[in-house]
Amino acid sequence: PAAMIEDPRARGERQMRVGDRVLDRFEVERWAASGGMADVYRARDVATGERVALKLFRGSSPTSAERFVREAAIVATMSDPRIVRYVAHGALASGELCLVTEWLEGFTLAALMTRRQLAWDEALRLGYEAARALSAAHARGLVHRDVTPRNLFVLRSGPPLLKVLDFGLVRVLDATFVLTKTGAVMGTPGYLSPEQVAGERDLDPRTDVFA
Repeated sequence: PAAMIEDPRARGERQMRVGDRVLDRFEVERWAASGGMADVYRARDVATGERVALKLFRGSSPTSAERFVREAAIVATMSDPRIVRYVAHGALASGELCLVTEWLEGFTLAALMTRRQLAWDEALRLGYEAARALSAAHARGLVHRDVTPRNLFVLRSGPPLLKVLDFGLVRVLDATFVLTKTGAVMGTPGYLSPEQVAGERDLDPRTDVFA
């Protein structure tokens, strides 16, 4: 909901200004939203004229920073039209990490559901689109681990009708090194699978299906 989105200026933290240039390529247009670990700005790719979403990491722990870098690397490999499209990633001169993706017009499913109740046929269509996106991720050995209405974005026009966002908690099934320890609960309450609640480390695609 809009009331929960906080302008970084209200926290007294560093903010991007209109016209700031990032990675010598992206020009900031405005602040868009803030989440638990990042602020998002709308920017323009001066090389192509395309509008993009600039996600600026503002976490403090090394593990969170590593998750952010891994998310960028994973999104860069995805090509399914129902998964948000990667554009670039890197670090600002100040050292802050950023991820740039396509700019989307529409609403998160969470925001849409606060405005009105979904019709059955609409809910089924959106669920089908989400399932196809997650199936593509699963085929690449990836488990999202945070499938919630706030990470499903309903487009104003399509196709596709929907895009999956935020792979910050993704699990790579064939990875030899993992960031989540056994016993650690990662994800969003209300959408956690029983194995996530139990803190199990070896999760598989059924976790996303449950969510």
